[in-house]
Order: sequence, then structure tokens, then C-alpha cells
Amino acid sequence: MRIGRIARRSPQLASGAAVVLVFVLVGTLAPLIADHDFDVQDLSLVLRPPLWAGGDLSHPLGTDEFGRDTLSRLVWGARVSLVVGFFSVVVAGLIGVSLGVLGGYRGGHVDALLMGIADVQYSFPYILLAIVITAFWGAGLVNVILALGLASWMTFARAARGSTLSVREGEYVMAARALGARPARIVLRHVLPNILAPLIVFTTFQVPSRILAEATLSFVGLGIQPPVPSWGNMLAQSRGYLLAQPWLVALPGLALTVVALGVNQLGDGLRDLLDPRMKHHVG
Repeated sequence: MRIGRIARRSPQLASGAAVVLVFVLVGTLAPLIADHDFDVQDLSLVLRPPLWAGGDLSHPLGTDEFGRDTLSRLVWGARVSLVVGFFSVVVAGLIGVSLGVLGGYRGGHVDALLMGIADVQYSFPYILLAIVITAFWGAGLVNVILALGLASWMTFARAARGSTLSVREGEYVMAARALGARPARIVLRHVLPNILAPLIVFTTFQVPSRILAEATLSFVGLGIQPPVPSWGNMLAQSRGYLLAQPWLVALPGLALTVVALGVNQLGDGLRDLLDPRMKHHVG
């Protein structure tokens, strides 16, 4: 089977894909997996410990300060964090790749203008820009996605521009230009297909940072708003119980860490698989 061959060639790809798939399934099937509603409070069950610390099977990961089931909130939080991580990268990628390819192919003043704008935005930490945007627009799922995308498009623009510069003088591009092909057709038929592989790899490495950025925004109160759970706002709400009930902080923190490592492993595996210069390392 081809999947088996790919797994043998790149164990990193297989392990990363497995981790990501598990969390995607958890988020997708959250209504079926979660035994309790994520926002139902029961003050008689406040701060119940997890199973390994003397808890019971009705709440295997314990409860929070409002008596809400921690496992159910982690499951629903996976959906929110993955949606934000994926779609914020899509927003940033659509803007950044479009502008990067345009600047790289056209060159001249167009390239200088677009890269100048990117350089100006690079001078500010993107998480700071995301905080400013969400503070102006307001918190919420859509605003967080747009804020993270608008605050980080320039990373995709730089990557796309560099790849475009490396292929725009290729023989196949020059031949298409000599035959009278329009620039839009050259870009769509010859440039984009040849820079797609490195951009896919680059994109996978961006997802973990966006998930962590969402956690940062939620931690400071500008991300996903309660009672909707995200791993970030779970960390924010439980920081006051770090010493007495450390699992309330450790569990969402562990989920963030595992997802970030899984996506990074997936990116490493894709790089090894798609980059011809790396094939001797995985053959």
C-alpha cells in the first residue's frame, strides 16, 4: 500500500499525521465524545480531582471552579483551537501568497511596494498586532481568525515571493512568455504549481504558532469568550488554581503542546517527502 510505503519512508510524517488526525476527530466528534455539556455548572461538584488523584469515572479529568467537566471542555476546546489555527492560516495564506507571487513575478516598483509594506508590519510582533486588531474589532471566533490572518500574512508573502523568484526565469516560464501567454495564465499554470510543495510545508509549520496565538489572545481576554471553551481561556481561568489544582492548568497546556508537536512532525515529514534535496535522508 502506498500509505505504508510513505510511513516507512517518513516516520515523522506518519506520527505527526496520526496525532493531528486524532485531534481533528476529537474536535469533529465532540458532541458524541463529551459526556457532559461544556457550559453546565454544578456547584456541588466544584474542583473535583481527576481519576488518578482520587476522582471518579463520572468526571475522569475532574471539574473546574464552576463544577464543569474538564474532559468535555478539553474536547470542545480542541474544535475551537484547531478551527482557529487552520482558518487563520488560510486567511494569511490567501493574502500573503497572492501578494508574494504578484511581487515576485512583476518585480520592480510593485515588488518594492509590497515588500516595503511587509517590512513595516514585520517591525511589530504579530501577536501584538493581533491584540490591537481584536481589541478594536472585539473578541470572538471570526474576529480572532481574521486578526491572526491579517497580522501574519507577510510571512507567507515572503515565502511565496522567494519561491516565485526562483522559478520565474525557468525555461518553461520563458517559453510560455515567448509564446504570448498572459501573465495571469503563466502564474496559474506554471508558477503556482511549481511553488506549491514548499508552500504546503511552510503552511504546516505556521499552524502551531496560530493555535498558540489563539491561546495567548484567549488568555488575555481578547480571544474566544466564555462559556465557549478554548484551551487558551481554560488556562486563563485556571491560573489562580495552579498550586492547589495543578491539573486544571496542566491538561490544556499538555493538549496545546501535543498538537503543536504533532503538526511540527507533520511539517517535517512533508518537507522530507516533497523536497527533493531531503530525499536521501528518508530513503
